[in-house]
Amino acid sequence: MEMELPFTLADRYRLVSHLARGGMSDVYLAVDLALGRRVAVKLLPRSHSEDDSFVRRFRREAQSAANLNHPNIVGIYDWGEAEGAYFMVMELVEGDCLRDVIREGMPMPPRRAVEIARQVVLALAIAHRLGVIHRDVKPGNIMLTPDGTVKVADFGIARAWNQATELTQTGSVIGTATYFSPEQAQGQPADLRSDIYSLGVVLYEMLVGLPPFQGETPMSVAYQHVSSEVSPPSSRNPEVPAELDGIVLRALSKDPESRYQDTEPFLQDLEAWLRGETVPATPPEQPPASSQPLPQSQVMVRKPVPVSRVPTRSSTRGRLLSQNYYSRMEERRTVPLPFVMGVLVLLAALAGLSWVVWNLLQAPAPQPGAVMVAIPDVVGRWETDAFASIQESELIVRVVRQSSDEMPEGRVIATNPPAGVRVESRTEVEVVVSSGLERFDIPLVIGQTQGTAENLILAQGFLVGKVEFIENSGRQVGTVVDQDPLPGPLLQAGTPIDLKVATGPGLMVVPDLVGLPGSEALSVLAQSGMRWVETVENSETAPAGQVIRTEPGAGGGISPTDQVVVVISAGPEPGPDDGLLAVPDVVGLPSSEALVILAQSGLRWVEVTEVSETVAAGGVIRTAPGPGQSLGAGGEVTVVISEGLGFLVVPDVVGLAGADAFVALSDAGLGWVEATEVSEVIVVGAVIRTEPAAGNSIEAGSPVVVVISQAPSADDTTTTTVEGSDDTTTTTTGAEGTEDTTTTTTGAEGTEDTTTTTGS
Repeated sequence: MEMELPFTLADRYRLVSHLARGGMSDVYLAVDLALGRRVAVKLLPRSHSEDDSFVRRFRREAQSAANLNHPNIVGIYDWGEAEGAYFMVMELVEGDCLRDVIREGMPMPPRRAVEIARQVVLALAIAHRLGVIHRDVKPGNIMLTPDGTVKVADFGIARAWNQATELTQTGSVIGTATYFSPEQAQGQPADLRSDIYSLGVVLYEMLVGLPPFQGETPMSVAYQHVSSEVSPPSSRNPEVPAELDGIVLRALSKDPESRYQDTEPFLQDLEAWLRGETVPATPPEQPPASSQPLPQSQVMVRKPVPVSRVPTRSSTRGRLLSQNYYSRMEERRTVPLPFVMGVLVLLAALAGLSWVVWNLLQAPAPQPGAVMVAIPDVVGRWETDAFASIQESELIVRVVRQSSDEMPEGRVIATNPPAGVRVESRTEVEVVVSSGLERFDIPLVIGQTQGTAENLILAQGFLVGKVEFIENSGRQVGTVVDQDPLPGPLLQAGTPIDLKVATGPGLMVVPDLVGLPGSEALSVLAQSGMRWVETVENSETAPAGQVIRTEPGAGGGISPTDQVVVVISAGPEPGPDDGLLAVPDVVGLPSSEALVILAQSGLRWVEVTEVSETVAAGGVIRTAPGPGQSLGAGGEVTVVISEGLGFLVVPDVVGLAGADAFVALSDAGLGWVEATEVSEVIVVGAVIRTEPAAGNSIEAGSPVVVVISQAPSADDTTTTTVEGSDDTTTTTTGAEGTEDTTTTTTGAEGTEDTTTTTGS
């Protein structure tokens, strides 16, 4: 299903980037907007959605997998149909796919391979108990998480073990040929023993570095599963113990009756081997001579010299096993063990032990007749140039990419072994290439409060970009409802992340002021257009003058007429011998006089300003701490100085009934002048407009003109009333030749002035 990303599916899942494409579906990284978490969404293409057999199989996958709840199984959260396609929402697993960890010809350490197989068996045991057969166990469906957990994914062609509801026709084959069981290769029904066989193939591949059967076509591989014997893993990798041979070959028995009949005995044998106990499973007789093991050169590996690396944050890699891990095995030598031990004892007695050991690590002993070449110096060169130079020296290049703050992207940081070391020709050389500046995972902050979201963004190495407040009645005020960019590809440190924060109708969001100096916090509020009131309290943790908290807290919503309570620290509770000074009473004094008094008292101060309707401009409204409270010598007093009458914001009253509009204006601290106007659109008695319009600022004490709708009539009358007085002016315009009358009533007691004008 082709689409332009990001794309929101079913009004809930924001598809951010494409992760993988399988045989019957595409997988996307997505954000669940309802729960604020990252998920993987599997989407069946529209072309397949029209195929009833595919749809039935996809539905069966979702229904079967949704019932499987186990730490070793990728969880299924939701599934359904939207935009003409079927989808399934799955747990997003951070880590490596086993397919990418297994390197051709490079075996894993046996213990690691068995531990991975053990966890896969645990996952299959749960599925089999519920009657679900996976039918496609392979490295591509096995994930390795950074904490070491193995997760089995994609029960994509699993089905309930119920022959009455078979979804495939007799003779059809579903699965992957390399990991087929013999019965699957012959088109026969699969059962739990088929999963055990497929896992046996995976275990074999981990131990040897190659699967047991290979061929030019899937059909040739399937034929070998049916007819060819399996060479014991130890014949292709001597590091594999004979007891492990027995476990693997029993799982790979071509006759299902000779295999493990359930996951339980398979699990018991694997765990017994890990504990070092004797395993009852014994390998069958060696295969006929026609099944030749791989040449020994295919399983020999060199131990690379460690490269000095810059530590990286594991959270940015999402990887448990580095690409070097399995190549760092001891080189297998043909020298007899007793001789080696004797040499080691001799070396221990020599004074130059460390020099000898260092040289042994730098250059493994060459095989007789081997051609030796020196590693060329390619550090700092562009990768293509470096690769060509190494290949010209008859060496094999293996690329490892690593972030670097110093080396530009695409240039070589180091080689392993380093330049100048002589090695055999055809030796694999690790070339560490810069991938540029380190990149980090974008944190998901949707659903978090603004303050928490900003802290998460900064902690991950990013910057907080533009913050936009939007009215969103479906979200709690102060929570993040969207971010840009969303989690997806790794980004360089310092990338800004924009946020959209929910606010209610007519509400402003309180910023996070905790920890700021009081003067800075009040400046932030002033710039946000908010009103505030200060209070102080002692604190053992917050230094004097620092904001302890606000009410409401960060992210809370307030109306333009509400005040934010800012609680500022007065420092620790004073002791009896602290040499305290009392704060003088300077409230109401001119600020210049008040500051002189504070200085004479030995106190320091910080000035802030505030609009006041009661204290003249320049006068002190209050101090914090207040008069009579004590501070240590040199303590700081916050002095709040009046700006006089300030400016108030005109609320939106258009459409309200006149009486309701007047109440709203009064609550906002504003007076008004009423006027009427004929309107055929606005309901009679409702507000048509205000002058100035809503959102504009007006000096405190100035009236707002409120224009009220009146019905059209033969006589159009305009009446103006000024709040708080009895002055009324009424103008009536009549038809031609009638009398125009203006009546003015003055509120002075016992006086009424009337002017009558008669038209021509």
